[in-house]
Amino acid sequence: RQFHCCRRHGAARRRCFSQETPAPTWDPVPTWDTNVAWDLVTEPPFPPGEPTAANLGNICGLRELRPG
Repeated sequence: RQFHCCRRHGAARRRCFSQETPAPTWDPVPTWDTNVAWDLVTEPPFPPGEPTAANLGNICGLRELRPG
């Protein structure tokens, strides 16, 4: 968990998340197919907290609500 990255802002935060990732060369699967039946309750999208430019604020802002 790279929550120490949350103390940074802007490009420094994004850089920290990308440098501290355990698998920096991991290439995410393209967007999921909406034609495939998917039960988000039993099968949440993986990884659930994958940092992107769109969700870094939520990952950092809501971290105290996450278990463990």
